[in-house]
Amino acid sequence: MANTGWWWSANSIWIACGWKPSAPTPEGDRGTLAHALGRTLGEIFVVHRIDLETSGLLVFARNAETNRALSEVFREHRIDRVYLAVLQGAVTFEKRTVDAPVGGKRAVTHFEVLERLGPEATLVRCTLETGRTHQIRIHAAQIRHPVLGDKRHRSEERRVGKE
Repeated sequence: MANTGWWWSANSIWIACGWKPSAPTPEGDRGTLAHALGRTLGEIFVVHRIDLETSGLLVFARNAETNRALSEVFREHRIDRVYLAVLQGAVTFEKRTVDAPVGGKRAVTHFEVLERLGPEATLVRCTLETGRTHQIRIHAAQIRHPVLGDKRHRSEERRVGKE
């Protein structure tokens, strides 16, 4: 199994946190942390996943009842989803909210500057009200500060307002 940083178990909930070879996807989990945990623990359920090239917290349940309960918590936004990202360039705002559709659905990301890393990059906290695939990457590109190293969304055509 890849270097996953740490993991924790309470009752029937498993959480794995850290770097992973790839994120679990509904289409297939071979070569992922979910696949490795399934081989070790038996049936597991993916409750929360993150983008392929992203490291961070993943949430797994070990039974259907826990999966339903935790999935409801995420679906009803009863959990804060906060991420760190390094954006390209020195942003001129301290805080900014982007409310723009992703995949045809409403998506809201709150950006807050934590540290300016010179003229080439800015560390930001990203708090999500919604949770669309690639939401942070798309919204960052729309405000002309793509996530550093993101090749997929750096030329996002739709732009949101001016800084």
